Amino acid sequence: MKRAELSARIVTGTICVIAACFLMLALSQAWSRYRAKTKSVFSNGTYNEDMGYGVLDAGAAIGAIDCYTGGTAITPNPLAGESVIIRHFVWNERMVIRDSIFLDYTDLTIKGAEIKCTPNACIVVGRMSRLVLDGCKFTSSCSGEPWRGIKVLGDSSYNQNATAVEDLGNSIWDTISRQGILELKNGAVIENAICAVEVGQAGNANYGGGIVRASDAHFINNGTAVKFHPFRNTIASTAEEAANKSYFTQCTFKVDSLFAKDDMKFRAHAVLQGVSGISFSGCQFSCEHENPAEIVRQANRQRVETQVL
Repeated sequence: MKRAELSARIVTGTICVIAACFLMLALSQAWSRYRAKTKSVFSNGTYNEDMGYGVLDAGAAIGAIDCYTGGTAITPNPLAGESVIIRHFVWNERMVIRDSIFLDYTDLTIKGAEIKCTPNACIVVGRMSRLVLDGCKFTSSCSGEPWRGIKVLGDSSYNQNATAVEDLGNSIWDTISRQGILELKNGAVIENAICAVEVGQAGNANYGGGIVRASDAHFINNGTAVKFHPFRNTIASTAEEAANKSYFTQCTFKVDSLFAKDDMKFRAHAVLQGVSGISFSGCQFSCEHENPAEIVRQANRQRVETQVL
């Protein structure tokens, strides 16, 4: 086989693998990413009729797929009617999240898988939806570049006891929470996120009330591990405020020498704004950063700025 023919097959195969790794990537985009990872033999990196664009680096071209930030958000439409049908899914294989995923009327369990996230990646747990992280790991796909994290939305017009009716079919009914719910258990890990878990939405009190249930979970090297926006869990019959139903049991909050200090600032392990009764039981908080004094200064500076604003 001639070398030119062999080279053509290798190039074609590499481009096909890139396209297959991300089906939303057009062949022209796959070709563009392939070209970007060639090792140019010319100082100006342009095309040469004898040597082409340079030497193929198939490993680098395919590896760059994990850092691709294109694509569109996955946003299912809400279902109408007196009762709702919740879509139940289980993920248990490694995958890369490249954009926003919005869970709407969805119950998703991710079990034992490693999920890599590009800088654009974000999961939004909508109202009447649940995300369960069971022994899985969420981390950044691009070295040194944090991802956006997980957002949990609630419905502040209801308290955290409020439920709706779910139609399971065959005249079988169940009740589901009106609030978005995030559960972490069995060693689940969220790391390298700007804000690992954000409950509610800044500047919009309507989305308060989301619930986080974390047991044996690990929050590592995040700019902020957990942040709650204001919400009063008011009992309608008495108009009194009950304790928030979110809790953290036997969880680890840690910042170490792998913290991406060039791409994000450490603000706090936990930020609780206008909420009451969230429990932290048997949790460990630590800072093992190579320069912990700088992280403390960053955190203190953020508190001062928050007070001023």
